[in-house]
Amino acid sequence: MQLTSNASAYENLTASIFNEFFSSVAEKLCGHYKGKPMPKLWTPRVTEDLVLQKVSINFVWKELTKLKQTKATGLDGLTARLLKDAAPVIAKLITCLVNRVEGSKSDTHF
Repeated sequence: MQLTSNASAYENLTASIFNEFFSSVAEKLCGHYKGKPMPKLWTPRVTEDLVLQKVSINFVWKELTKLKQTKATGLDGLTARLLKDAAPVIAKLITCLVNRVEGSKSDTHF
């Protein structure tokens, strides 16, 4: 029972670290465009609330392995190669993060 509790605490901590990292990337991106018009590409085109559908670990893993290694990194600095190579390890964590986003249609817990 203690082992399950420790594993759950570790997964929650890891998810929090991922969340903090990607939130900081979003803040940097917003700060870059502060006082400037947003590029048309980023202009919201949706008038309805965004609702994320529940995703499976297998779906996330497959999407990570499809990433093209020739693409440039984003503000987070993570390369497609790193994400592809780490897919077996990070797919579960990313799945948990996506499924825990407020407004997602999911009851997934760690």
